[in-house]
Amino acid sequence: MRYIKENNQGIIALIKRNENYEFNAIDSSYCVLEDYISEIKNGEFFVWIQETKLEYDLMRKDFNNVRNSGDKEIIEKYLLWERPNIYIDFDEKFLANYYPDRLFEQMVPKNWTATYVKTFEEFEKYIPVEFKYWK
Repeated sequence: MRYIKENNQGIIALIKRNENYEFNAIDSSYCVLEDYISEIKNGEFFVWIQETKLEYDLMRKDFNNVRNSGDKEIIEKYLLWERPNIYIDFDEKFLANYYPDRLFEQMVPKNWTATYVKTFEEFEKYIPVEFKYWK
């Protein structure tokens, strides 16, 4: 079983809220934060994305299994498709986008800051070490 692949609904996002982190496999529409201003304020947005939460321990175990398989093709695909592309920090009102097909950094509420990062290495700097399940 490939936990991440089977549970990835679109974009893997690391979300920080109330000083807590969680990974979610969300539809890209949820990354257009300017469309959800009132739902973010009233908490409804977070109820919706709860269905997309990924279990960190299972993600780490999955990546270890893939790595230990020795199948270079599967490992390369996992490194490309099964790592996060979006970091959303609701505490600091900040979004970092590494998803190449959409300009999510331009679709945040007016009081937010956002950036597009060109390399995964640059994007990875936003993710705390203890949440880098692919390492």
